[in-house]
This record gives sequence, structure tokens and C-alpha cells, in this order.
Amino acid sequence: QQADAVLICVDLSQKHDPAAIEAQINHVKTLNPHAHLMLIGTKSDLNATPIDLSSLSSSHHKVSSKESQGIDELK
Repeated sequence: QQADAVLICVDLSQKHDPAAIEAQINHVKTLNPHAHLMLIGTKSDLNATPIDLSSLSSSHHKVSSKESQGIDELK
């Protein structure tokens, strides 16, 4: 509850229910409404089921450590 920032990481190689992700985001916002929240889609090179991260959070990024994609944008 004292965090300045919260990262929620979603493995894009797995199927996810967008409503469940949204519930996690809302839970974090309830616990700490002033924290900066960032949604991170990991394993974007294995993106099995596309999730529109922008519909879930205005602050979002897709990254792939294997392909070295999106990492620099997080700095």
C-alpha cells in the first residue's frame, strides 16, 4: 500500500481472460490509488493469443527478453 509504482506482468504466451487482468488492475488501484501502474506483456515473441493491453491500461508495454524488444522503452 506504500508503493510508488506497481508492475503487473502478463505472460503473452498464455491465454488470459481480460476481465481477470482488469480485476487485478482494479484491486491494485483500490489498495493504492496513487501508485503509478504499468501493465507489462512479457514473451511478446510468443504472443499466442493477442491481448489488447491498451484497452486495459493506458500505461502498457510489450517486451521480449529473447528478442530484446521493448526493454529500452521501460527505462
